[in-house]
Amino acid sequence: GIGSWGYVEAVAELIDQMGENMPEHVVLATGSGGTMAGLVLGIRVCDDPEYFYNTVSSIVTEMGYVPPEGQELMSVLRRTVKVYQGKGRGYGLSTPEELEFVRSVAVRTGLALDPVYTGKALHHFLNVVVKEEKEIFEGKTVLFWHTGGG
Repeated sequence: GIGSWGYVEAVAELIDQMGENMPEHVVLATGSGGTMAGLVLGIRVCDDPEYFYNTVSSIVTEMGYVPPEGQELMSVLRRTVKVYQGKGRGYGLSTPEELEFVRSVAVRTGLALDPVYTGKALHHFLNVVVKEEKEIFEGKTVLFWHTGGG
């Protein structure tokens, strides 16, 4: 829970920097759910997406968040966050395609992604999620929140 507070503050900084130009979607890798919990609280609004919803629910409750009157916490979370399964072969196990993606991004942009979390998250988002749910993201501002590694 305590590490999540850093991401609450990070959202405040993002809002300060972006002003009226806030992204419409935020994409990030998540391992324990703590980063997501902090971002969810800041924005306010494993292996299984249900795990992350339950974990984030526990963390934000531990942090003192109370949903608006008449609203269930899990409903608020599901409206605020959509969890996609993008772990690939598993923790620390990357496919040649994922490794090539990480290498290619580094060469083309200078952005270092790690092959365990951020590389898989961005690879899955661009190559699966955006293709399957194009109408959600087309013409929208998307922020990829790089959580470290690389």
